[in-house]
Amino acid sequence: MNDLEGWLRKYAIYSSKDTHKAPIHVLFQKYPPTLLSERGMLSYVYKCENIPWVVKEAKWELDLHFADRIKLSIPKNIGEKLLVDRLLPRPEEIFRQYSQYQKVLLYLGVSTEGNYFHPDLADIAHTQLQIREHLVDYLDVVTKEFTTRHTDVLAKILLSDLKYKNFLPKEYMIIGKGYHAKNLGRDTSYIFQEYIAGAPLHDIDHSILKKNSSLRQELIVLIYLMFLLYKKEHLVVDTRPRSPLIQTLDWIMKTENIVLSRSGVTLIDTRWCWYTKDDIVRRGLIIPNFALWRMHNWFNKLLYWEKKEVTYQGQM
Repeated sequence: MNDLEGWLRKYAIYSSKDTHKAPIHVLFQKYPPTLLSERGMLSYVYKCENIPWVVKEAKWELDLHFADRIKLSIPKNIGEKLLVDRLLPRPEEIFRQYSQYQKVLLYLGVSTEGNYFHPDLADIAHTQLQIREHLVDYLDVVTKEFTTRHTDVLAKILLSDLKYKNFLPKEYMIIGKGYHAKNLGRDTSYIFQEYIAGAPLHDIDHSILKKNSSLRQELIVLIYLMFLLYKKEHLVVDTRPRSPLIQTLDWIMKTENIVLSRSGVTLIDTRWCWYTKDDIVRRGLIIPNFALWRMHNWFNKLLYWEKKEVTYQGQM
């Protein structure tokens, strides 16, 4: 553990009872951040100098990107009137998103002392293990809504060592004063996330997934876990494409929220989920239904490619 991670563990938020503020500007004097992106709807993204971490600063001015050249900015005074606590980084929203993240962590993460830290790590790891060791037992629950003709192939994958695959990066959340010019003077949240060097799923040609069984199987397990998260917790992970208006039918396969690297498949947007039991505005109108529909479509396509490869190998 380096000095930075020691600092993060000291100031990190682990529950809604943690309300302490971190001296973020002191940290940034030691590790100057470089702005990587302002495209995110909810956050500015930075890369700190000489350390393998990215930082996501929650926005007080929201940006909605519909395509590469179509952007709608919502100033904070209007945003507060329209959205109130629903998206802006007020304490209630910060902890609502963190509560959702804790559920995402249980389903998509496999936490160990080396890749995650939390005061309740032992309990978290135990629950994760219980979910992963019984993945195949949830087949009926998942496939009742998300039907597939290839349950034999799916069951084989779920019984393999891939069921123990960790799909989340290590991260910490802190609260402190805003760093970006548009956030100055206001408290906001920061997510310090382990940097994953790889390519977003958006940039991966589908022909690669047709040929690469390892990546294909990891995506199958990830989507299956997302379905399970939805069935059990009513949460739909945000897998929107880079340009939602143009890439509508590629809702998951053209997302930037999933990265492929040497260590495999990783979900890097861990803070935004659609809660389908919420009111119509917070649940995102029909977005969760559309996202699930496209995930289901691609889930079956990936299984079909896997089935074809298994059949071909069996004939050799």
